[in-house]
Amino acid sequence: MKNLMQLSIKIFTKVLVIFVIFLSSSLAEVEYKDVEATGVDKIYEIALKKAFKQAIEKVNGISIKSENIYKTIDANLNIKGNLSINDQTSSGQYKATANYKELTKTIFEKSEGSIRSFEILNEYKNNDGEFYIKILAKIAEYKLSEAAKRKRIAIIPFRIEKNNFFNQFNSFNANDLTNLINNDLTSYFVQTRKFTVLDRKFNKEIFDELSNLKNTTKIEERVKIGQKLFADFILIGEIYSFKIEEKEKKFLTSDTVIKKRIGTMILNYRILEVATNQIIYSADYEKELDLSKVSKTLKYFTNLVVDEIGPNIIDEIFPIMVENFEDNLFYLSQGGMKIKQGDKFILYELTNKKIIDSYTGENLGNIKKKIGLVEIIESNSGYSIAKFVNDNQIAKIQFKPLAFTLKPYRQTPKKNVENKKIKKKDKNLDKIY
Repeated sequence: MKNLMQLSIKIFTKVLVIFVIFLSSSLAEVEYKDVEATGVDKIYEIALKKAFKQAIEKVNGISIKSENIYKTIDANLNIKGNLSINDQTSSGQYKATANYKELTKTIFEKSEGSIRSFEILNEYKNNDGEFYIKILAKIAEYKLSEAAKRKRIAIIPFRIEKNNFFNQFNSFNANDLTNLINNDLTSYFVQTRKFTVLDRKFNKEIFDELSNLKNTTKIEERVKIGQKLFADFILIGEIYSFKIEEKEKKFLTSDTVIKKRIGTMILNYRILEVATNQIIYSADYEKELDLSKVSKTLKYFTNLVVDEIGPNIIDEIFPIMVENFEDNLFYLSQGGMKIKQGDKFILYELTNKKIIDSYTGENLGNIKKKIGLVEIIESNSGYSIAKFVNDNQIAKIQFKPLAFTLKPYRQTPKKNVENKKIKKKDKNLDKIY
């Protein structure tokens, strides 16, 4: 039975990996462009590498991907023995003798198909002892689908130390917890339709499969395989404490004891911007729940965690915008399963007045003017519709694009007189019994 289960898991992983590879290949159409580029350096090998870098950037721009391709070439490509400068000719120029067939193959492999071929158009050594190399290269240009053009976020499974995990009822372990949080966060960000979500949980299996496919003879397929989507943002987190335990509550005026199953979680999560390695958002999160009447404890807990963490992250990177206002209804830039009918949001109008940090001179954002409370009346996969809770506020709206944004409305519990009466009543009952 155990062997059968392991075999099923291996088959599932294999199918998943093939599907991911097929999907990533379908994200891009490859075209090759002829582009001229130059490199200058006192070392011939470096000058040629600089020419390759310029050629890649001319076609695909300065990006994480182009930088990584160049770093791979720089670290792994040894040109010595392939190209060499001969003695100076009568015209004052230097010419190279080259095994272009072998070198082109090496360049293709090290650039993961981004440089299909190249030839040297001109090269010489100037009076400062620097090599000037001009090349003509065929560079792959990636035509990404609309979905792949979205901001990309990689979700890294949250960390937790074993001694920080305690489950008195042994129904699940620490790995189950982190896996479910990862899955729920992935589903949440996919639902927002704001990100291309990169799940790093299956990295090893995917890279192993990509390695197997590198033997294909079709250049276009190898280029697509080489086109790995790099993340713009990385979501990481650490769970400091997770406990599910039974706690007893004993009334002061009697021997009555009530047992409750209580769950607590304390964690920190951060959003890193890959290009700058800066933390653009960081927050602590703490939750305590009464799980006495909950059957699927883990799923219930992680759903609540993600429902609170997710909107905070989205609001930081992609705050909900009002895209249109028609017939007294707001058409919003987000929808999906996480925005439900009846949800409430606070509507703000963005003003032109900026807040400037007195110490750093940094622009901290524009002043937001609070307008009122709106309620979701319809949610679709890509957008949602809301209306004012109080129709009297409609007169305040003079709609223009990119001028109105929303934040989730979280009602704080009020300790009112009625609650005090209930507590007093409970104490009297406790005395009686």
